[in-house]
Amino acid sequence: IIKNMGISGMLPVGHGPALNHPDAPYYEEWCFEYLDKRGKQTFKNTENFLTAADTILRVMRLYKEHRDNSVLLENDLPEILANYDGLNEMQRKALTKLFVEIDDDDDGARHTKWGLWATSGQIPGVNSIPEYNAKGKKSWKYLALGTIDEVDDPNKLFTYDPSFLTSEWKKFHDALQEQRQYILLELLPSYGICVC
Repeated sequence: IIKNMGISGMLPVGHGPALNHPDAPYYEEWCFEYLDKRGKQTFKNTENFLTAADTILRVMRLYKEHRDNSVLLENDLPEILANYDGLNEMQRKALTKLFVEIDDDDDGARHTKWGLWATSGQIPGVNSIPEYNAKGKKSWKYLALGTIDEVDDPNKLFTYDPSFLTSEWKKFHDALQEQRQYILLELLPSYGICVC
């Protein structure tokens, strides 16, 4: 049991007081005790990670089907996702084993091992992982801006190209801004927190 030292009273949202426990899928079950009316809470990370994987798979299938046309997601997302296949039983068992057995505290090492499981066929239906390029000529940033600089020069000017507006790099940063606005203008105020 992790005992909150009064921090959650000051920060009632997020998992800062629980340290990295919510980020570790190999913690099958753990408890956190709030000092307020919420009291003791039990969390099941492995189960939560499986639910997240299942939901992500359903969302990706929804996206794949509707990427070229629109679909209204406003209020019925759980109902819409129920129409798409999630994890099958063999995948669920493989991921449970992966989440529990790979227990490195270093998330980078953990992710590397997950990738090795995926590419070696230990997760049914998965035999490859798309390449990710954070920097360099295959990165979203390079494709959008034409730069391979490790550190951005704030004085550097870029030539505008209309393709920038539909680039993956710009779409990703638009999504980050939307998430930031949600946190600052909706989530935090719902907990009585104002950030100006």
